Amino acid sequence: MDKLKFNKNEIISIGKLSYISNDIYKLEVENITEDIALSGFYLINENNDELMGDFSNFTTKYKNTDEENTYYISTGIVYTEPEKEPEKELTEEEIAEQKKLALEFTKNNKISEMSNACETAIENGVEVNGKHYSYTVQDQSNMLNAMNLAKETGMEVPYHADGESCGLYNYDTISAIYIQETMNLTTNQTYFNQLKLYILSISDVDKTDDIAAIKYGDKLTGEYLDKYNEIMNQSKKIVEKVVTLNA
Repeated sequence: MDKLKFNKNEIISIGKLSYISNDIYKLEVENITEDIALSGFYLINENNDELMGDFSNFTTKYKNTDEENTYYISTGIVYTEPEKEPEKELTEEEIAEQKKLALEFTKNNKISEMSNACETAIENGVEVNGKHYSYTVQDQSNMLNAMNLAKETGMEVPYHADGESCGLYNYDTISAIYIQETMNLTTNQTYFNQLKLYILSISDVDKTDDIAAIKYGDKLTGEYLDKYNEIMNQSKKIVEKVVTLNA
């Protein structure tokens, strides 16, 4: 702490003097009024009371502050707020470009969100005969290998439903699960691809809110629904063919 002798106060005060610049200091001291703080003062040696600094010309309030018992003092400098630059008014072309960028950003974000939802729906798998079977990338490989092994050997092979221990599955049982998993994968991939095309087709820059509101599972319409139905009908025919060939 610092010992301070103010010109308008006979009593020596204890406070803290902080350097800001050669002409500006921060003064923290209790039990004085502003007119005393701005009367000029001397810095006194705390051990022998010798004069250490002359601040008698620091008589100007540099700026106001809400800090308690604190004064910003100067040799005549007064703080002024910097002038704010006027906000630039955008041209019609700049506004249009901003809207275009916002549209593309929203579309890309929504497509990424829908892609993640599609992947989750596939990996969540299906339920068959009261048992649930997930379909992660590893599950897909394991299930296909088990099905092929059962077909080639004519023997039951080990596999398991989620959260259960391994059991023995014959070819008919595991192939039925595999077909449902494959249809679930195809259904979600086809749906996502058509939904993605729909999102990409939107060119109205004022439709960003509509795009942001799209949810996975929303109904397809128009040409996107027609293409979805076409692909799914063909996929069902393929599955029926596979079942027939392996019967």
